Amino acid sequence: MTASGEAIVPSTADVFVNGRQVASEELPPGPFSFEGIPTLNGAGEVQVVVTDALGRQQVIAQPYYTGSSLLRSGLSQYSLEMGAIREDYGQRSNRYGPLVAAATYRHGFSDAWTAELHAEGQYSGPVALGLDTAFRLGVLGVLTATAAVGGEGSDPGWLGGFGFERSARRLSVFLRTQYASESFAQLGSTSSFYRFRQNSFGGVGLNLARYGNLQFAYALRSFWTQPQVESYGLSYSVSLGDYGFLNLSANHLRAEENSTDALLYWTLPVGDRRTASTGLRYQPGREQGEELEAVATLQKSTPAGTGGGYLASISSTADAEFGASYRTPVGQVEAAYARRNDEDGWRGSWMGGLAITGAGVMPARWLDRSFAIVDVADFEGMTVYADNQPIGRTDSKGRVLLDNLRAYEANPISIDPLELPLEARIQKTSIDVTPGYRSGTVLRFPVDRRSSAILRLRLPDGSAVPAGASVTLAGGSWPVALDGLLYVEGIERQASGVASWRNGNCRFQIELPANAGPAPDLGAVRCTPEIE
Repeated sequence: MTASGEAIVPSTADVFVNGRQVASEELPPGPFSFEGIPTLNGAGEVQVVVTDALGRQQVIAQPYYTGSSLLRSGLSQYSLEMGAIREDYGQRSNRYGPLVAAATYRHGFSDAWTAELHAEGQYSGPVALGLDTAFRLGVLGVLTATAAVGGEGSDPGWLGGFGFERSARRLSVFLRTQYASESFAQLGSTSSFYRFRQNSFGGVGLNLARYGNLQFAYALRSFWTQPQVESYGLSYSVSLGDYGFLNLSANHLRAEENSTDALLYWTLPVGDRRTASTGLRYQPGREQGEELEAVATLQKSTPAGTGGGYLASISSTADAEFGASYRTPVGQVEAAYARRNDEDGWRGSWMGGLAITGAGVMPARWLDRSFAIVDVADFEGMTVYADNQPIGRTDSKGRVLLDNLRAYEANPISIDPLELPLEARIQKTSIDVTPGYRSGTVLRFPVDRRSSAILRLRLPDGSAVPAGASVTLAGGSWPVALDGLLYVEGIERQASGVASWRNGNCRFQIELPANAGPAPDLGAVRCTPEIE
């Protein structure tokens, strides 16, 4: 999203998205442009408020609509996939069937129009080719259309559909429907017994501001050889402030056997990643158990870094669930017990990983997403943050491994400069890292050691170098305080310097003792006058 305008005199520009300030900048006279303004999916408004030195304001308002199905003009997105169909899942290990392949290519022909081409096929099975397009209707919403052909053998079928979506602060609408011929087939629908004829879904959401959110949804799925399935859903949620959140939902399913259920849930955050909740579920005609069930739950979520969490839930029907997990830098251990319909079960697990990178070999948690190894020189015990959340502390080599990073997105990684020792100097405390999908990278913070020292400069006769003298040492200049007191930093193990004042100068040498600490006191140092 971009916004532009022109300032007649030096001014200040503030950028607001849906009433929230996202940027502020001093402007010289002339045209200006803000690019990369962060926006949320859906409809909204960007406002640029330009204020000059006399307090006069100029407001530039620009409505917008963005959607996840659209690409910016000129951008492309593609994927290539190949594998084999898993067979006898949960019964036999490493049993795979025919090869499958799929390819997708998307391109933004303009900011308002994106098209996608998709092809997929199975060896000795169905093959399908489809075209999908998305078009933005101004600030009203996004219209989508789909067309495809596919099947097995020489008699392929067809699929067609359309959709519309609008997401706004007050009213949101979503509608999508697809129709397919009886012979249409694609990956995952090789059995004609389950091939659908119509697949439709629609919903309306209403934001009632402080009175909550109301949503209604409807779905219809019909098959060529099976009865159709219809469902209706209604939900309402509202914030109770310090008293938590309340959610009410009801669903009705129309199929060979109709069913209805309603759920009333209340959740209360109790701090330190803990929440307490209680709920009532009503299921008339339930085959097993009671129609009315009450559930109470207390849980603590596992942190992004090292730490533990738990879950305890008990029901009025004697069902229960208890579990605990603990996450360490080298893995995560879990244990759980559950009782349902008078049957007991338990499970335990431990998951870990090993990262081999240019920063060395490091044990890690389960690595199923993108990750990074952060190197903070050789400083041990430094807290490293990802998205301002503490993830871990550096080891004896100044390293820590961050998992679960977002692929192809900027992940802000930072450290706390107050944790650095006095001899450390750092140029940046926050760096963005953009890893590839399920791959790792090494991120090194620009940190170096610069030793400091305190000393007292003395002339050969024992008098102090005059206060106010200037000392040149280690490429820097330092003032001399009373009684010849001098503080210097950024020096090597050995260094020589020159002190200069109005009526004289002298030269001295210093040597830092081993293991002297961050700022040792070297005591009196002889400064020999230079002979002109």
